[in-house]
Amino acid sequence: ARNLSELRGKEFIILGKTREWIEQSGYTINLSRGENKYKMSSREKNIKGKILSGVGQGVYFTQLEWVKSQFKEKLGFDPYPGTLNLKLDKKNEKTYQDILKEGGIDIVPPTAEFCGSKSYPISLGKIKAAIILPSVSDYPRDIVEIMAPVKIKEKLQVKDGDELEFTIKI
Repeated sequence: ARNLSELRGKEFIILGKTREWIEQSGYTINLSRGENKYKMSSREKNIKGKILSGVGQGVYFTQLEWVKSQFKEKLGFDPYPGTLNLKLDKKNEKTYQDILKEGGIDIVPPTAEFCGSKSYPISLGKIKAAIILPSVSDYPRDIVEIMAPVKIKEKLQVKDGDELEFTIKI
């Protein structure tokens, strides 16, 4: 494995002091079958931000056929037209940037005219959703764009300026 997140949900054998090192990294290791076989569980992080209006590109992006099909296949839901944007404070931005190093799910465009993106499954309470991060160099580090199968503001009865927390498994 290139990083610990690749071991999530897989069975593996631990040698030497590896268990201690993995647990210090914040993961939970569950004994599976046998004396030395383990399964690694995800750790969860909660991140808060303030809801703000975007520039309107989310509606276009979420309705592209290749985006919809990859979200259904890779994340298990058909995205609602549009995204919800959160602005993070410095503390939450640092946590978020650390999480982005964990990999993510590639959303691959069919042609070079579109940019690719990474997606990270999250939950907003009981709503299954995903962060969508466009692969562009100038994307703001303190903005989180969220896609879900429902209109999040309506479902959670929130508005611009309200604080919202999401949970991400890493």
